Amino acid sequence: PPVSELSPAGPTPARDRLAVLDLWRGFALLGVVIVNFVHDNDDFLTPAAAAALPTAALDGAVWNAVDLLLANKFNTIFTLLFGMGVGLMAERLAAAGAAVDRSLVRRMLALLLIGWLHFLCLYFGELLHVYALGGLLLLLVRRLPDAGLVALGLACALLGRLVHEARPWLLPVLPAAWPLLLPARVPPALDAAARHALLETGSATDLLRANAARALEEEGRLLYRVATGTYYFGRMVLGYVFWRSGAARALIP
Repeated sequence: PPVSELSPAGPTPARDRLAVLDLWRGFALLGVVIVNFVHDNDDFLTPAAAAALPTAALDGAVWNAVDLLLANKFNTIFTLLFGMGVGLMAERLAAAGAAVDRSLVRRMLALLLIGWLHFLCLYFGELLHVYALGGLLLLLVRRLPDAGLVALGLACALLGRLVHEARPWLLPVLPAAWPLLLPARVPPALDAAARHALLETGSATDLLRANAARALEEEGRLLYRVATGTYYFGRMVLGYVFWRSGAARALIP
């Protein structure tokens, strides 16, 4: 339906939802779940225990296949869709005469709060707060022309990805102060065996304390976290301009 006929705020009625976007979101999240299940095993399974499994040879091949075919592909789809969603919400709010920036800031702040609670209490690899911060930055630049947003999105996505992976050839050409922001990686307070034991026998308080400590440890890797946020922000910007330019709508039946 035309944007002017869509609900501007609150839960979107089923009749107004763009089913193809929901389908792609579900598809993207399925891939993200598979990648997380495979990669996060490293946090609870020691190398020796992994090598002792009867499926060890197959597990290595599966890990490599997932890393090659799924990792950073499905979260790219989801992040592009996040940016497209911001564009769609902005259009609905504007068509309804609502305060676009105020409404979107309120949504992003709520997402930031939910994400931080999840990050500290449940899962140190959580990224909702990164999406919320990226969304707030997106609101600051969303009025740039399409060409400017494309350039910004590509630059942030590419540079953020390179620094995120700490490419050895890249760090020497960065300003001298940048590497100082990335302290040497210290071993986690708990190794894989200890985390597995804690998961099986630890109390809820023990689990909460261990996750919060691991989460804060991750946040302390400042350059890495900034690079991660930049990488996600760049892809959000590309998704936003993909929607705002009309290119995405042209592909929706």
